Order: sequence, then C-alpha cells, then structure tokens
Amino acid sequence: MSFFQKIKESAMSAADKAQQTVEITRIHTQISSKEKEIAGHYKEMGKCVFDAYVAGDPSAAEANIAEYAGKVLEIQKEIAALKSKIMEIKNEKPCECGTTAPFEALFCPSCGRKFETVAKEPQALAEGPATQHCTVCGGELETGDKFCVHCGAPQSTAKEGIDE
Repeated sequence: MSFFQKIKESAMSAADKAQQTVEITRIHTQISSKEKEIAGHYKEMGKCVFDAYVAGDPSAAEANIAEYAGKVLEIQKEIAALKSKIMEIKNEKPCECGTTAPFEALFCPSCGRKFETVAKEPQALAEGPATQHCTVCGGELETGDKFCVHCGAPQSTAKEGIDE
C-alpha cells in the first residue's frame, strides 16, 4: 500500500469517526430534550397530587396522574430507542450486567456472560487498542476486559501480546 493510499484511508477513517460523533451528539441532544419533557410531566403530576391533597380528595388526582404517567412511559421508550441507536452507531451491544461490549463479542468482557447469537450485522467495525490476547483461544482483548469476549475465559488467563 502506497504512502498516499495510507494517508487517504486515514483521512476517510477520521471523517467517518467525526460523522459518527456528530450523529451521537445529535441523539444525545434529543435524549436530553426528552428527559426535560419527562421532568415537566413529573412536575405536573406533583402539582396534581398537591392540588388534590389541598382539596381533601387525593383520589381526584388519579386520572391526571395516569395520563402523565402514560406520557412518561412513552417517552422512556423513545429514549431507550435512541440509546439503542447510539449503541448501533458505536457497534456495541448491552449486557445484562449493565456494561456494553463490542458487537462481535461472544462473551461480556465485564461479567463473562455469553451473548445470544445475533443475526444483525454491525454498521462498521469499531477500532480500538487491542493489546491483550487470551491464552485459551488467542482472541484479541481490550485493556480492562475481565473476561475473554470470544471464549469467556477469565482475564487472569490472558497475557500481553502483539497482533499476529
């Protein structure tokens, strides 16, 4: 590969990452807006409860609270979809333990739980520093992984290595 080809590919990679960052920032802005909308609904629910309390009939607020709660639940679903979109852009997937893992990982790097097989392909391969290799399967690992993402072996069985 020529020097100029390498420069061209590096520039294209940087442009792709910049575009991903812009898209993720846009989605975070949408999430923030929706969270403010939820806060407004919570405020209205509290006002309804207070007004019903002052009126001496707490049950009078139930209909309004149910309406606002329904709106909050709907917005929470929208936020979850937006967060899922961010993970898709980053080529990550969630684990039940609350951490995220690379899309192609078969096991969680934090808890070692095996992921279900997913038929969906990632948008693009995320690049990052992979400095460790598992001594059990030889798979590349990222710094800080507690378990191998390929075979599930604990990181105590992994050693430093170089790309082969």
